[in-house]
Amino acid sequence: MEKNFERSWNEFFAMENHERPLLCITAPRGNAAPPPKAPEDLKARWMDGEYNWAAHCHWRDNTFYMGEAFPSYSPDLGPDALAAFCGCPLSFSPTTSWAHAVVEDWESHPEIVLDRNNEYWKNILEQTCYALSRTEGRSVIGLPDLHPGLDGLVSLRGPQALCEDLYDTPDLIAPRIDQIETAFERAAGELYDLVETKGLGHTSWLGLWSQKRWYPTSCDFGYLISTDFYSQWQVPALEREVNFLQENVYHLDGAQNMRHVPALQGIKGLDFIQWVPGDGAAPMREWLPFLHDLQRRGFGLVLHVEPGEVWDLVYQLDPEGLCLQTSVGSVQDAKDLFALGCKAADGRLRGV
Repeated sequence: MEKNFERSWNEFFAMENHERPLLCITAPRGNAAPPPKAPEDLKARWMDGEYNWAAHCHWRDNTFYMGEAFPSYSPDLGPDALAAFCGCPLSFSPTTSWAHAVVEDWESHPEIVLDRNNEYWKNILEQTCYALSRTEGRSVIGLPDLHPGLDGLVSLRGPQALCEDLYDTPDLIAPRIDQIETAFERAAGELYDLVETKGLGHTSWLGLWSQKRWYPTSCDFGYLISTDFYSQWQVPALEREVNFLQENVYHLDGAQNMRHVPALQGIKGLDFIQWVPGDGAAPMREWLPFLHDLQRRGFGLVLHVEPGEVWDLVYQLDPEGLCLQTSVGSVQDAKDLFALGCKAADGRLRGV
């Protein structure tokens, strides 16, 4: 990777980017060739490593990357992939996948383990190796979407049943969290080892870059449980994940999960939050009071924003540990928006 690129991301994760936030801006180059033909079968479409890599290359080669944006590719089977590696069957749609719960009761269910003979696990390894063998330094290869902790148990058990379990059989939950965390560490560890053979650093679906092992931790299930249950069950899982990883970003999704921020603040080493307001929510600039609160609590921020919000957010938020991601309609628009963001940062520094 280029030295300026590495320095920018290193300063971001160290919260030492004092002059401006990171600006990750993409735009279509125009005059794109037709994309590769997708397999008609949905499962084949998700699991065909050759097709998925070709689709990524088509996107990459017809995308302009401005600022700290870069081409990244993460082979993926959807948000329930970790549970699938541990025995859950998956169903696929064109845009996502979902697990079919396999746990009837925790008492009789076997230990949760990463099954190295599992078709989904073998497929992710194959897709990752395929991409690594062809990237030639042009794309950073990342990990798939993995959800340990309570999210992993939800995939295996189902949301309603797991909510009831937290009340009815709480003594059976902690060992299962330990098991899904172990499965995550083994899966992620093997994939990190593969990715590091190319020396291009680490990324994920979130589109950040680091030379260190990092991953977007999360608990979407948090919107269904109280702060007490979150602290009791999810916080220990997150503490284990933070200790396993070298850099940490938490994916905080939706207003119902805002109540868990104090618990997140208490986790040593959890330094960044990616805030997603949720479908139908107000635009990012309307969340400035909440974003200021997160920064006062010491969190860095990763925000996907509309182009028209860049000036306000650059000017009103502290630059340290701040990354803004957006897309515009043309190469010139990307260059202009980057210049505008730099101008807003300069004006903020000079107090004008």
